[in-house]
Amino acid sequence: MQVTMNPLTYPFPATPLGAAAVRFVRDELAAFEASHALLARRPGLLAVEAVFLTHCSPPDPASDALAVVTRILYLVLYFNDRVRREYLGVEASVVWAGVCGRPVATEAESQCRPGLMAASCEAGAALREALARRGAELTSFTHLFRVNLAAFVWVAERHTTPVTVSEHIEVRQETISAIAYLRLWGLLGGLQANDELRYGLHLQRCERLSALVQALANDLRSVERDRQEGQPNAVLLEESDRQAQSDQAALRIAARHAHALAELVDALAVARRAGAAASPAYHAYLTFIEICTRGNNTAMTELVNRYS
Repeated sequence: MQVTMNPLTYPFPATPLGAAAVRFVRDELAAFEASHALLARRPGLLAVEAVFLTHCSPPDPASDALAVVTRILYLVLYFNDRVRREYLGVEASVVWAGVCGRPVATEAESQCRPGLMAASCEAGAALREALARRGAELTSFTHLFRVNLAAFVWVAERHTTPVTVSEHIEVRQETISAIAYLRLWGLLGGLQANDELRYGLHLQRCERLSALVQALANDLRSVERDRQEGQPNAVLLEESDRQAQSDQAALRIAARHAHALAELVDALAVARRAGAAASPAYHAYLTFIEICTRGNNTAMTELVNRYS
């Protein structure tokens, strides 16, 4: 039985890309795929990415920043698809090195899908050039991106199978890639190392709460699909753990989503007060966290309506 939930709402602004920017994203994706063909097995992921970027980008992003994020997210979608589980760990290390400008072992590169190393190096070069123009550092994204890829490896190699909602969410917050994605846009928006150092724990709390809200929202939308595909889902785990009916389990997860959203609203307010003297980029980043949290839900709504 498909559980019917009330629409999820957020007290955050919406700043969808304009028509010209959406065309730019689609053209960039088409060109990148034509060069590297990493999503040939599931070309629909290109449309998914375009919709997500439409609703989860900052207002009026610079074209170089939008091009960089388009490429990085394309690589992340390759791992979401997990087309070669047996090589995923090696390929993750190659992609991380290529994006972050680190050396790659010849043996590892030889085991990668053709085009993956080239795509990673191309995306990484564009990223480093864009950050250099803004005087921003790559350090924090380097770490968060590695954790994101490590989560894909964890799932692919089945280090553990979640049996509770908490176990599932711990990994799900990473595999949805929200934390690294948020910080990437923050750095491209000019977030400075001094702000990251002085207010880093505020940023981390806001990012992780946003990821939690997004993960729970996504699970609430995909209960029956995940049931059919045998994928972990917070609602399904709540059903199993508590031996509850689907509607009861969904209501509990919806309540958990609402609680996480309230915590995020509070954390953002605290971060703004604490960083009253911080740079404009810091405050713009906090607003972007709001935009992306709401935008994820809007994008999922659009995709569900399009493909249902």
